[in-house]
Amino acid sequence: MSIYDRWYRGEGRNKPRSSEYGCAKRWQVRWRDHAGVQRKLSFALKAAAEQFEARVKTQLADGTYVDPSAGQVSFRAYAEDWRATRMHDPATAERVEQMLRNHAYASKDTPGKTSGGGPAIGDYPLRVLAKRTSLLQAWIKGLNLGPNSARLVIGYVSQVFTAAAEEDLIVRNPLSAKSIQKPEAVKTEAVPWTAAEVEAVAGELPERLEVAPYIRSTFGTRQGEAFGLAKTDIDFLRKNVRIAVQVKVVGGQQMYAPVKNKKPRDVPMVEPVIPRLSEYLRRFPPVPVTLPWHEPGNPKLHGQPVTRELILTRSDCRVMHAEAFNRQWRKAWKAAGVPERGPRLNGFHVTRHTFASACQGRGVASDATFRRRREAGAVRDGDPGTARLRSRQQSEPAGQGGRNRTALLQMPGCCVHSGCIRRKHDAAKGTKNRSDEGRCHHRPVVALTHSAWLVNRSLPVCRTD
Repeated sequence: MSIYDRWYRGEGRNKPRSSEYGCAKRWQVRWRDHAGVQRKLSFALKAAAEQFEARVKTQLADGTYVDPSAGQVSFRAYAEDWRATRMHDPATAERVEQMLRNHAYASKDTPGKTSGGGPAIGDYPLRVLAKRTSLLQAWIKGLNLGPNSARLVIGYVSQVFTAAAEEDLIVRNPLSAKSIQKPEAVKTEAVPWTAAEVEAVAGELPERLEVAPYIRSTFGTRQGEAFGLAKTDIDFLRKNVRIAVQVKVVGGQQMYAPVKNKKPRDVPMVEPVIPRLSEYLRRFPPVPVTLPWHEPGNPKLHGQPVTRELILTRSDCRVMHAEAFNRQWRKAWKAAGVPERGPRLNGFHVTRHTFASACQGRGVASDATFRRRREAGAVRDGDPGTARLRSRQQSEPAGQGGRNRTALLQMPGCCVHSGCIRRKHDAAKGTKNRSDEGRCHHRPVVALTHSAWLVNRSLPVCRTD
């Protein structure tokens, strides 16, 4: 590593002038990086060149060296390369692309500004953004988003900077600097609806959608899973619902896809909803809908057309769309007199909280609730072949399985008779005996027998192969 005088050649007092004599940056520092590639950088003053030479020597010695020219690539160019290499699900990849395009890159109509009107950072070189955190702070302040949405965008931009730092394009992630201020996350507590509120909203929905709140509040489905629920998924004889398929939007097109984490689950059917669902299927028979199957990891099925007899469809017999359904849902809960609880807290997702609340409130252990509600549980560390459930509040006692099903078979708002929920643990397995926690004085739920369904032809019996 050395410093060269670009004005003169050779050494001594009478050095001949070089062809670069008179250039602005006279002093040139030359060095080789870790890969052995020669680098060079010129300075106007010899003192500046000597300081740079000393700094590069130190960085090469302690492993913190970063190529000075590497960070000249723009944030947008690097972010697009980064995004193309991510192992994101197509829906997540589409969301990341939209967030960066709308909130980080400059709009074509307003150079230097995003489509939301805030400052854009896409055209700045990575090196400039890494040094001038004030540019990033101005960008964060100009995000025309709610606090939680803004933090999501900042998180994706931070991932881009982290990747650039790991590739030695910049020294550090500037968004991790102490001077950067981010919006505080707004924590909202979901308030589950009561059975009366579910009934009231169902009454305000169009007849073709009136069963939707019961499906989600009693089966615990996500919205896409409710839209993808088919006739063959319902087994009236066994009082069981199989949740294995969802309707997903990928690239603006609706498709069938496996449920989240590709873990289907079975949910017991609650007694009060069985006649309601049966009557609905009699009035609105399931409609066969064909959509392409989306599963990139399965080349044999991915992209192939699949036909399912869907329960929830639009009036024109097409698959239900989230935006159209959400408009009807908003009108329904407002007309039903459900109090406003904040942005999105009365959306269709609230009925899933109703399901979870009902499970936990009817004596279902926390880990058992997660097993029923989240794809049959989670595997703990170490042995992947042992399906051990995460324990949230207590470990599952012996005999809990039967009690879980009894509790899950209750409609939200219906009472659970103490005689139906046994709280006696198996003493042989070392668990503690507990007495019933109070007795219920309400009328117990009437259970209908399988023979009643076979006699009444108006109630369909769907069996799952």
